[in-house]
Amino acid sequence: MQKTSLHMHRQFLSISHNIMSFLIVFFAMVSLFFVNSAEARKANGKYGPVVHDSVRYSGFHNKVPRQIGPGSWYGKEFHNRRTASGQTFDMYGYTAAHRTLPLGSIAKVTSQVTGKSVLVCINDRGPFVRPRIIDLSYTAAGQIGKSLNKLSVEYFTPDHLSLLGPLTFNTAKYFGFTADHQPLIVPLYACTNLEVFTDFTSAVKRHQARQNMEQKSGNQAVLMIVPDVVSEKGRKSRMPKYTYLISSVSPELAQSLMQPTEN
Repeated sequence: MQKTSLHMHRQFLSISHNIMSFLIVFFAMVSLFFVNSAEARKANGKYGPVVHDSVRYSGFHNKVPRQIGPGSWYGKEFHNRRTASGQTFDMYGYTAAHRTLPLGSIAKVTSQVTGKSVLVCINDRGPFVRPRIIDLSYTAAGQIGKSLNKLSVEYFTPDHLSLLGPLTFNTAKYFGFTADHQPLIVPLYACTNLEVFTDFTSAVKRHQARQNMEQKSGNQAVLMIVPDVVSEKGRKSRMPKYTYLISSVSPELAQSLMQPTEN
């Protein structure tokens, strides 16, 4: 009987020891969780809240909305997957995800760390980790040095891009960007060596190549965005369709391109 009691006592001590060990590990994990959460909040807090303001460019009648905050990038894990727009994600393309911008919007993303900028087309939804404001494709992020802790994002919605209305060749003026991604409105008669693209990434790559070719001549390579006319009977797509024009403009016109103003 005495041996049985001793055995039961030892079992009780063993169980108690296991319970205490479990509780110690459990509370250690809980403490670590709260410490990491606090550190995460502290890290996020150093960037401050998302700033919503606007930039005005001389010669352009609408202010350009802007956000300032941290961003991120995505690549191989999502490569060739379907995006919210229905397009296939290409990690080597010039695209991005945004939580609220209309699909088809064009964003000028500038790293406030490196000063470099890139143009992307919004074709997906995200990022879903706050306070990040935009999720860039792998290649687009690489264009600005992958310094994504503090970004300035100016965005041009499909409504902005179609403000000029129906145009003819003689009076056509198209919305576009210079090689350093300044927005501008270019009269078609001033353009030379026009090239036409239906894919944004292909147009951006050609825009970069054309600017390298134009440097010696003093001309400026521009990328223009032309909204396609949509039939009233046609089914509305999630992504608006654009035609992209790559052209050269003279040094005189390049000098008169729009620049940011203080107001």
